[in-house]
Amino acid sequence: MRKYFAFILFISVFFTNCATTTNSSSRTNEELAQIINVTTLRNITGWSKNSAGQWKSARSIIPSEYNFEKKTGTDNIINLKVHKIAYNNEFYYAIERTKNEKRYRYPHIEKGEYYINHTYFYILSESDFVLGIKKNDNYVNKFDNFFYNSTPTSNVNKKRLQFEFTRLIRNKLNMLNLIRKDAELKIFTYYDEPNELVRFYLTTEQYIKAMPENYYFEVRLNDFSNVFVLEVF
Repeated sequence: MRKYFAFILFISVFFTNCATTTNSSSRTNEELAQIINVTTLRNITGWSKNSAGQWKSARSIIPSEYNFEKKTGTDNIINLKVHKIAYNNEFYYAIERTKNEKRYRYPHIEKGEYYINHTYFYILSESDFVLGIKKNDNYVNKFDNFFYNSTPTSNVNKKRLQFEFTRLIRNKLNMLNLIRKDAELKIFTYYDEPNELVRFYLTTEQYIKAMPENYYFEVRLNDFSNVFVLEVF
């Protein structure tokens, strides 16, 4: 009988130790990326030239001459922020761009249209986060070493951002490709030096090869330099 109870006690202690060891090794959360600083690009004006040769402007929206694009324009920026991020003793930058987009409840027949704010994230390493602007001329900044994701803006909060930034950086470090091979983030700029204004256009569309002549966004140089690290040519 003593041997039986000793055996039961041994089995009980053994499985308790196993469970404790297993739980202690599988319940440790790894550190999330820390958001060090956030800057917002303010006072964005959209400009476009219509088919009659007339320029029009609107706050945060590049105007379209077509009424069915009135809410979204040719393009729009509801919000543009840059996050400085620390992760594993390295620094990264995340461009957060929110835009208003038209969607369809029945996309195959383009019926039931509605509008939603959608947020896009572009992650760049600290060494890549330098934006060139050229005095009184166009300049194209190309970034092919970046990772991105998007989500409805209603899902965006600080905890979600930390999780999303950490996931994207970890995938980047592990060489997991989350983006098409032919994708490229391009930020076109034009520095109007006499007026201290910067025209810009941000896109991943491959068919746009140069700064659009008839539509773009514009901000004051001071506002632009508060958000982006600039190199002036």
